[in-house]
Amino acid sequence: MKKATEKHPILSSIIFLLVSMGLVFLLLYPLSFVLPIYWYKTIKYGVSLIVTIAVMYLIYGKFSFSLKSPLFFKNLFTFGLLGFIGALGALFFSYQTIETLPSLSFFFAFLLSTLFIALSEEFLFRGLILGVLVRGMEDKGKRGIFYAVFIASTIFGIRHLLEFFDSPQMYIMVFTQVIFTFMAGVYLSALYLRTKNIWVCVTIHFLEDFFSSFWLLFASTNTVEDISLLNALLLIVLQVPYFIFGILFIKDKKWTYSQELFAL
Repeated sequence: MKKATEKHPILSSIIFLLVSMGLVFLLLYPLSFVLPIYWYKTIKYGVSLIVTIAVMYLIYGKFSFSLKSPLFFKNLFTFGLLGFIGALGALFFSYQTIETLPSLSFFFAFLLSTLFIALSEEFLFRGLILGVLVRGMEDKGKRGIFYAVFIASTIFGIRHLLEFFDSPQMYIMVFTQVIFTFMAGVYLSALYLRTKNIWVCVTIHFLEDFFSSFWLLFASTNTVEDISLLNALLLIVLQVPYFIFGILFIKDKKWTYSQELFAL
């Protein structure tokens, strides 16, 4: 099975997405009608994380990437600085009027769901899928790294079409997510390749999601309207620096890809 994934890396990556998220989201969808939104997301992404880890062990007999955290804070505030600043910017960009104070239970569910989203998506897309693609294209050298990053990021963007499960009325927002998460995926993939640290990516991802949704904690209702085309354009434009820096991270002539990162 390990050889099959390396021989057909793109097909394998799509299958991983369909199993770890597509199938999980479909099976757990009925819970969205009986559970508060953030508890539902906590369970949904928690199960997705478990399935992703199970797939790794089924194929490789262990994690398909390193769980070590070398130079975490140094990498977070150097290569991850753009993401850190962007997360803080999202807090101001997404500001909404404070209408009510969240209960402790509601805040905890929001915190937990945000953490599981970051963990499940980084483990799946940067840890598993990017690794499969890099190993499957390593014969192409650094050009293969570009291919792997772009394909992994495209799959990461397409994954957000699954948001139609929960928000079928927000079609502008969902398609906008597909575009800007592709660009963010390029940055996060390059960040992982440069830092060799999955926890830096998880932290940046968590902060982005936490701060961009923070003001929803103070809304009087969970009903959210679709965004305007102007706001959709702004969201996409705000991700352009991530895309550019991601490309520059990989193109940097001083940087050479370490095969030990995805060695199995």
